[in-house]
Amino acid sequence: MKKILLFLVFLATFFNMQAQNTAYANRMQYIFGNIDKTKVTTGYLKEFGVRFANIEACNGALNTSNYVTPKEWNALYNSLYSMRVGTVAQNMMAPSVVNTNLKTAQNNSIDILIAVQHSITNNIKPMHILMVM
Repeated sequence: MKKILLFLVFLATFFNMQAQNTAYANRMQYIFGNIDKTKVTTGYLKEFGVRFANIEACNGALNTSNYVTPKEWNALYNSLYSMRVGTVAQNMMAPSVVNTNLKTAQNNSIDILIAVQHSITNNIKPMHILMVM
């Protein structure tokens, strides 16, 4: 009986998390539904995604303040993955696939692998936000 109850609690939690994820994605699609996605030439829109890390700190200029740990790198990748808009970046690998590929590559090599990430994102111009409101 305990096992069945525990399984039902787990199942309810899983479906609740799935519903929340879907609700957020649906809300973002609704909010940004009227933008012209062809104007997002990079395929990434900062305002569309969730910022799990400070993506502005990683601006392409190497310095001591933007070297990141593997955990921070994952947070940056997850942020970028959540900012995908339109079809330009639709083939970006899911974070779980990237992590699996990196772990497999590291386990099959005696070398130290360094993961590098370079991205360019679009922003909504503040004047456009005022015009919509």
